[in-house]
Amino acid sequence: KDIYTDSTNTIWIASSEGIYVVLPVSNYIKLFNSDIEIQDYPYYVHLSRFTETKDDSSYFFGNFPKIVIGNDGDTLFHLSMNQPDFLKLIVPYKYNDISFRFSSPYFIDENNILYSYKLEGFNERWSKWTNETKAVYTNLKEGDYTFMVRGKNVFGDISEITKFTFEIDPPWYRTIIAYILYIIIIITGLFLTIKIYTRKLERDKKRLEQIVKERTAEIVKQKAIIEEKNKDITDSIQYAKQIQVAVLPAPIENLNEYLEFFIYFQPKDIVSGDFYFVKFLADKDLFLASAVDCTGHGVPGAFMSLLGVTFLNEIINNSKQLHSDQVLNLLRENVIRSLNQEGNEEKKRDGMDMALITYNLKTKIIEFSGANNPLYLFRDNDKPSLNSEKKFQEDSEVTMYEFKPDKMPIGLHTHSELPFGKKIISAQKGDMMYIFSDGFADQFGGERGKKYTYKRFKRFLLSIHKKTMDEQEKLIRQEIINWQGEEEQIDDHIIIGIRIL
Repeated sequence: KDIYTDSTNTIWIASSEGIYVVLPVSNYIKLFNSDIEIQDYPYYVHLSRFTETKDDSSYFFGNFPKIVIGNDGDTLFHLSMNQPDFLKLIVPYKYNDISFRFSSPYFIDENNILYSYKLEGFNERWSKWTNETKAVYTNLKEGDYTFMVRGKNVFGDISEITKFTFEIDPPWYRTIIAYILYIIIIITGLFLTIKIYTRKLERDKKRLEQIVKERTAEIVKQKAIIEEKNKDITDSIQYAKQIQVAVLPAPIENLNEYLEFFIYFQPKDIVSGDFYFVKFLADKDLFLASAVDCTGHGVPGAFMSLLGVTFLNEIINNSKQLHSDQVLNLLRENVIRSLNQEGNEEKKRDGMDMALITYNLKTKIIEFSGANNPLYLFRDNDKPSLNSEKKFQEDSEVTMYEFKPDKMPIGLHTHSELPFGKKIISAQKGDMMYIFSDGFADQFGGERGKKYTYKRFKRFLLSIHKKTMDEQEKLIRQEIINWQGEEEQIDDHIIIGIRIL
């Protein structure tokens, strides 16, 4: 019991003279008598092994050596709890399953010594006290770690903390070089993608430019063809207009002592579906005037107007006695026959709306017949009043009499077997009459883009009916221009004004 050999094979011998220290390797013997103060070293835990568990490779054996030079110049070796910098291990990532073995050089009831440990960088709490002398950690991530262990003897004394610091390298794919390589690959990929996409866009652009060029050439070619055809059509329509104007009645002269009139005529297109018919039959002393609105406008309406003018001339030239209702009845028969409308539902819509008056210069009798279109007659209130279906009186000096038409067209209709009627009016000097189509009153315009309306039309005629024929025609033309504004003309316009002298 007086002789003890420690873990470094140093022999310690206790005697009455003191303590002998024997170093067998160097045959060194040293006596420490009772007057020599022996340094008391703290209780510690001995870290004996640091092992990689996958292939059981050990990186570290034993504690850290420390050399102490005594006061008398003697050199002593003992274990240190502090890890020198040169012993800091760097472990490859593939060996990231590790274990530590440790023990305590305390020899009183050494089987009951307890240990507690933790691995900083992995967990921050100390483990429970246990007599297990091994700590195992698996699948550690890259980074710096410090293993810390302490012991507790049977007397409850807790040792100093023994520390071991090491580092686990990151895997190759998480190294700085790998990240640089990733950035290079990404940049290269982006560059190649942009380059490929740019080339594709350039190819698509060239292809589209070629397509646009081809299509443009085709469109230009088609445009030239269309323009040429449009010119041919326009020339044909212009020629049709000349024909239409040619068949309309020529100006009437030598009526200045009986009546005066104006015609406002504004087609929507080059040729018109509306037409006027004014004629004086000297052998009968009879003046005829009619404002006719054919189905449709433009070229289809113009064909109807040619039929209308032709039939009116034929009826007038072949009739010995002319009355307004007779003219409308004969005209309807001719239209139905010429358009073959009997039993043809599609052609029932073809026809004409019109207002027709005859004025006998000797008897001063006016006859009016209408197919859907009325007659407006303005007469001073100091003249004999008239019986009409409707009156419009907003002036104390004059009254507007409205003579209603028959509610059926010149053409096939559900009531086409019924004859047209006539209104007989005894004319007075100064009487002002208006016959017209519906195009003027139905024109859209104004601030709200609404129809002109017949009510506004009546008031306007009331305001101008005393003026000369030329002035009235100009005022009517300017009125519709102002009302229409930027709106498109939707139909042909025709208004005939006649004053009895």
